[in-house]
Amino acid sequence: KKAYPELINKVLIEDDIVIDVLKRDRNAYVSKMLKNVEKKKILGINITEACVDYSKIAKIVHYFKGKGYSIRYLEANTREDKNITERFIKEYQLMGDILTFNSYSDVDLFCKAIAECELVISMRYHVLVIAYFSGSRCIAVPWNSKIEDFARSYDVEMLH
Repeated sequence: KKAYPELINKVLIEDDIVIDVLKRDRNAYVSKMLKNVEKKKILGINITEACVDYSKIAKIVHYFKGKGYSIRYLEANTREDKNITERFIKEYQLMGDILTFNSYSDVDLFCKAIAECELVISMRYHVLVIAYFSGSRCIAVPWNSKIEDFARSYDVEMLH
């Protein structure tokens, strides 16, 4: 039996309830699996279609790639995420592994893949929440109020 499905499912489905609980004590409620995942020299990237300057994200990715980080694209199984990831890779010549979250049966794998990243740049709320609570360094790309509110509440760096 898994030690944390209640937390992950609530984060994905009822994030406001869990965030209130997690706010009280970040470490007390983070699953053992996510807390014990070994961080690797990986930069996780989660982008979606929005009116943002993708070249700023690309500069950060180039910098960390130059420092020996491998790149891991973390995409939702949506046409817009797939399309923007493909365009981003092509336009900025930033190859990396692509991990697609296909269904709720992939929650364990996807959460672990996020938790392994030393740094995560995210435009999507759930990836940002999972990265933050697994102890990864995070950079939020605030294209909507949900991302911006989370980043402000938890003192997460924002890329403007």
